[in-house]
Formats: sequence, structure tokens, C-alpha cells
Amino acid sequence: MRLIQKILVFIILLGTVTATNVFAGGNAGQVGIGFTVAESSPVFIFHYWASEKLTISPEISVNHLSDPSIIRTNFGLTLASHSRPAESFRPFFGVGFNYDVATSDGNSVADLYIGPLFGAEYFFSDNFSVSGAYQVAVIITDDVASPSIMLRAGTTYITTAQLLTVQYYF
Repeated sequence: MRLIQKILVFIILLGTVTATNVFAGGNAGQVGIGFTVAESSPVFIFHYWASEKLTISPEISVNHLSDPSIIRTNFGLTLASHSRPAESFRPFFGVGFNYDVATSDGNSVADLYIGPLFGAEYFFSDNFSVSGAYQVAVIITDDVASPSIMLRAGTTYITTAQLLTVQYYF
């Protein structure tokens, strides 16, 4: 996790020091695909620029827990507002929603994650960017059980996460 924190700081410093307009992807209507390095499993993202400042990003991840008969699927949606349109370095803030479901033998339990995030995206070209973000999330666990092994069912938690995302835009 320390590596992700160092990379986030590097992205912010890189953007601050080299804030030029050489590359400025993220145009209205542009779409992309991305990959986020998260704590538990890789997250695949579809990135859509609704305007030069607003992005809508549905996401999905699938993994197995320690028991191979349990499949954990995470569906998410992030809405973010980017400042400094048409520039290589773009700070942003937004909100993320995630629905974390664990399924085994036809039975499912789910947790809901809701929370703000902030970060920055740096465009290395018009088609390639890297972003780092920090998220605070409220987790509302299922009443029966929680897909997150460490959480008690029927409770509410607050957690944080650092996210490192690589995007390719078409």
C-alpha cells in the first residue's frame, strides 16, 4: 500500500511541476477503458467524458475469496468533476457508489459503499492517462452476512482507500 501512496504523491508533484498543455485528452464525448489497482482485486472501468469537466465511470471487478465456491463481484459508479479543462494535469473530486456482492450456491449477501473521493489525472498523451485518488467510504453491511470477511453483518463502517488508475482513451 505504501507504493500506491508514493505513486499518488508522484502524480500530484508531476502535475504541479509540469503543468503544461502539451496533451489534453478528456474531451466531451470521449470514451476510454481503465484498470484500477485496488486493495482486493483489479477493477475494470469504462470512462465517459460527459463534458470537459464531468466524467461518468461505471466499473466492475470479480474475484474469488479464500473459498473457491464463493464469487465476489463489485459493481460501481463514480461521478467526478475535473478542474482545469484542456490541460494535461487535472485535479478532480467526486463521489463513488459500490455494490459488493458475494454469491455461493445461489445465495447472495451484499454491502453498499458510498463516499467522496479526490485526486488528479495526468495525461501523458491525448489517449493515455494515469490518475491517483483518495476515497473515504461509508460501508453499510448486509443484515445476514458481509462479503468483506472482516466486517460484522448489520453494521456501518467508515474506511479509506487509495486508488491508482491507468486509462486508455479512444
